[in-house]
Amino acid sequence: MPFLSVIIPHYNNAELLARCIKSLTAARLGDELQIVVVDDGSSPEERQRIEALIEQLTSQDEKNSLELVCNSTNQGVSAARNRGLLMAKGQFVWLVDADDEVDTEALNLWWHKLRELDDSVDLLHIGPMITGDAKVGTELNQSQFDIRSISMDDLLIPRSHCLDHTTYWISLNLLKRFPEIRYMEDVAILEDSIFILQLLDVTKRVVAASDCCLYIRHNDARSVTSGAWSKEKSAKFLPCIALFFRQLSGFMDRYKECPYVADLYHRYCYVYMRVLAVKGVPIMLYRNMFYNPVIRFGFVPQNLKERLLKNTLIHAILSSLCRIMRHSHD
Repeated sequence: MPFLSVIIPHYNNAELLARCIKSLTAARLGDELQIVVVDDGSSPEERQRIEALIEQLTSQDEKNSLELVCNSTNQGVSAARNRGLLMAKGQFVWLVDADDEVDTEALNLWWHKLRELDDSVDLLHIGPMITGDAKVGTELNQSQFDIRSISMDDLLIPRSHCLDHTTYWISLNLLKRFPEIRYMEDVAILEDSIFILQLLDVTKRVVAASDCCLYIRHNDARSVTSGAWSKEKSAKFLPCIALFFRQLSGFMDRYKECPYVADLYHRYCYVYMRVLAVKGVPIMLYRNMFYNPVIRFGFVPQNLKERLLKNTLIHAILSSLCRIMRHSHD
């Protein structure tokens, strides 16, 4: 049985997927690593490219455990991830995006330590993501390696990427105990953070390898949330943002004794108030759905930028300016 199952959803992005898969197979972990690619209805040409890549990597090293599962139609990234979870056989599961990659050297350096994790661990938090080509993880000396049990107080630090699903290895036993907790397939964005919030509610033991830094995040220009948000995009995304904040507010109520939970909530409020302004979304589209509830739930500005964003008139002006600039640039 493999120790780690890596689930990679993919849709019409074979070139970047190749980079992602190669960063994993280069670690040469053999049958201890299961890689499951779920192709979510890509074009026949892209599908052929993926099949050729997997055949090539398998022929180079027969120990590579590479599996390709194909959806006949595009069902969305959450449906692809959920299908991948059904295929997982490892003790732990890691959800990796096709346009990102893994720091191969860091994975090799840490593997012997990570391999010691036992069945009592529900979640492993592998630390923050690396941006671009930085190789933070490879700078570590093996004598510095440390994996320790942490409390929710330690986890819910706003800068810890604690709601980013790619920074967790998830126990397959935990997923089997709670089959109702899966990615919400009708949620277009923030479905990964909602998934982690639900898992944190049922998790008994979290361990952290805070300096592991295995995950390298790249900015894919084809991201579903990239560019200005049209009325159609806004209508699709705004209910998802509102749902996330309802989930986060409920989580905040349940863990209100944690010293950082209010700061975590504050961070996400500020980030998404800023995102909506920069995306040029007219405030009348989301004032009642997102803006007013966020303020009602207790968003208190802590500096001048946040006071400006909370001011409805200034927020509307900023949003309009961003929309005009984006359209003129296009």
